[in-house]
Amino acid sequence: MVDKIVADIYEIGVDYHAVPLRVLAVLERKVDEAYEEIYPYTRELVVLATCNRFEVYILVREGFEEPAVVAAKKFLVNNGVPPEAVHVRKGLDAARHLLRVAAGLESMIIGEPEILGQVWNAYEYARSKAYAEKVLGILFHQAMKAGRRARTETGIARGNVGFPTAAVSLANSVTGSLRGKAVMVVGAGEAGTVMARLVASKYKPSRLIIANRSLEKARRLAEEVGGEPVSLDAIPRILNEVDVVLIAITVDKPLIKHSILERIERRLVIVDISTKPAVEEPIPPSIVYKGFEDVAAYAKRMVEFREYEARRVEAIIEEELVGFLKILRRRMADQYIEEVMKYVNHVLEEEVSEAETMLRKHGIDGAAMEIVRALAWSLTKKTTRPLILLMRDSMERGDSVIPERVAEYYSREYSKKLARARER
Repeated sequence: MVDKIVADIYEIGVDYHAVPLRVLAVLERKVDEAYEEIYPYTRELVVLATCNRFEVYILVREGFEEPAVVAAKKFLVNNGVPPEAVHVRKGLDAARHLLRVAAGLESMIIGEPEILGQVWNAYEYARSKAYAEKVLGILFHQAMKAGRRARTETGIARGNVGFPTAAVSLANSVTGSLRGKAVMVVGAGEAGTVMARLVASKYKPSRLIIANRSLEKARRLAEEVGGEPVSLDAIPRILNEVDVVLIAITVDKPLIKHSILERIERRLVIVDISTKPAVEEPIPPSIVYKGFEDVAAYAKRMVEFREYEARRVEAIIEEELVGFLKILRRRMADQYIEEVMKYVNHVLEEEVSEAETMLRKHGIDGAAMEIVRALAWSLTKKTTRPLILLMRDSMERGDSVIPERVAEYYSREYSKKLARARER
């Protein structure tokens, strides 16, 4: 049964290796559409959408394996993904891939820290909407455990080279030092917050400006980092007042136009990690512009040690994959044992009730009744314990035949008893 459950797990998706980031940016905004189109063919579903990947993790409904995979592929293709770019993984390969993603081994920057939170947020969203339950819940919890172990037990995350931190480090390198510089951070989301906090805490800028669509959100972040909140409309004016601009914002078209950049009268460094560029080309020669790919290339130069540590992470992933199977088997064992105990408890109640009736006929009740019930429960637990241990041990060894057959027999007998009781 456990093998069948694991075989019913699929991962269908696409990542930065196969398609341009602009395609992933489109998909990232269509998570709810993906749930609507794919969920009818599944028992459980989690959609993981980031700037680097769009993957759906599925526990398929029985008999709907092919329709579920077809629906996921169709959704991707209909949203700009070439059919040949879509990958499909099944069973342990799908589970292992999720653990690798959470550990940072599949990221554009190996070991990047943001992905762990993104994996958890994807699962929490699915759980809150009742898309994910027991099986994918176990898998995603195990992935989080693998990701945390990778970062605490190895050096895979050493050096802080996630995209936001790499962007700040690159800006610091280009300018010579951010210390004492006037810096504007555009975007107060997760990445913008990381950049603003890092600039404020590590480099002590002369001025730190937070620009965002929501002025209230900009104000909250500005209060935290000791900055100045402004709306996006103020950017053209402020560009002539700052030395560095760090951008992490989702846009459909460039936010900063070429015509605005041409009017800049001072040396300006712009580092833009928006998946769809927020700055319009061509970039004037007077502006030092570093885009998403530049930041990725810079970060990759910082990860040689992480690549060495990846071998240790691989071992952790295999350990946690074994842990996933153990937990799944334990849960299945509990379900089989529950079938047994339904019958046992039914028989116990029948026998205790009959004993109570007989004792009352002899004028015995009160405390004696409680003793009879306590004795019955004690005998039941002691006599069924070896059977329960056998079922659990068999499942942990990967042998589900004995637990399945025992549960089947007890379930059948329970059904017979209920049928006879209805006939009476």
